[in-house]
Amino acid sequence: MATAISASFFFLQHDVKWDKEKPYHVLFNPPEGLEKSNLNLQQVNNIIVNDVRELDSLPTIEKNGFTLIKIDTGLLTSDEFDDNQKVANIFLQRAAAAVKEALGAHRIQFFDTTEEAMLTFNPPQSPTLA
Repeated sequence: MATAISASFFFLQHDVKWDKEKPYHVLFNPPEGLEKSNLNLQQVNNIIVNDVRELDSLPTIEKNGFTLIKIDTGLLTSDEFDDNQKVANIFLQRAAAAVKEALGAHRIQFFDTTEEAMLTFNPPQSPTLA
């Protein structure tokens, strides 16, 4: 059974200023006179997102502009992904090796990693009638 959801995404829109400077967004307070971001984003709603695990064939760099690869996480447990040192020393090394092999690259450089918190959805409880 196919699993799909409807979602909203933000897409980068062309801006003539990028002929002279690259698009950027900084996560810190920039020096005076520098904007935090020069992005021009447009929200597009109601995009259908399918579960990639149910695809007949994986997306490819050539056709889709991205691909999916399996990364051996080593012996890291889900709790250990909160430990930045373990992530840097174990997972990122394995991720770099997997990406390097999949793309045939000579070198892989991670510029930033973001830790995503797991969210638990607790729907409101129905009122109890006494």
